[in-house]
Amino acid sequence: MLNYEIIERQEFFVKKGCHPKDCIIMILNGKFNCYISKKNYFAEKNDIFVFNKNSYFERNVTEPIRCVYIQFDAFPFDLSDGIMKISDSKRINNNILYLEQAIKENNYSLIKHFVDDIFILYEKSVYSPDKNNDTIVSECIDYFEKHYKNSINLNVIANEFHISKQWLIAKFKKYTNKTPMEYLNEIRLNYGKALLRDSDSSIGEVAELCGFDNVYYFSNTFKKYCGLSPTQYRNNFRL
Repeated sequence: MLNYEIIERQEFFVKKGCHPKDCIIMILNGKFNCYISKKNYFAEKNDIFVFNKNSYFERNVTEPIRCVYIQFDAFPFDLSDGIMKISDSKRINNNILYLEQAIKENNYSLIKHFVDDIFILYEKSVYSPDKNNDTIVSECIDYFEKHYKNSINLNVIANEFHISKQWLIAKFKKYTNKTPMEYLNEIRLNYGKALLRDSDSSIGEVAELCGFDNVYYFSNTFKKYCGLSPTQYRNNFRL
């Protein structure tokens, strides 16, 4: 990230033109419309709008906006101009809320954490495997999402599909860029983050409810993925 700030506009300074760098705008309040890449968009609160560098746009504020502006030297992967389509609206809204606070505090590590999580949500919404990509991976993910609290053995799951454990891992890497256990841990940790924010459960209880049988492994995995310990996360983001 090259630059990040919270901006307020009655009208855009640049109504027509191109951004010199890749950037996104996350709307905290207000509305604007924009013509870009031969499409018209109407953006409002909690929408995330993508501007690729050198993409010509015409835009206009229709209701005074307050937004998070983040500029990149380059996006981490291809993003289409316009409004990001993300299916998990509750999680994205929370991310935007926490990102606003992190920018106010100029906490770069937390800013990066929530921006990265937004990209993860986008990837999951756009690139998640489905019946048209790989049925085995899709069904395995459905199983993870229903049974993440339980002990999961990849050998047993692979046998259910009549394939080897190594083949299952290879399929996951191909379609999700993650191993099955990395994908499962992401599901468990997202649930853990919600419990840390919204419940009074102890760290050990949270670990058990997320499917971790060892609180130390949970804490180490949580810090590896989130950049904070469970206790630090609860202290920073308790609602």
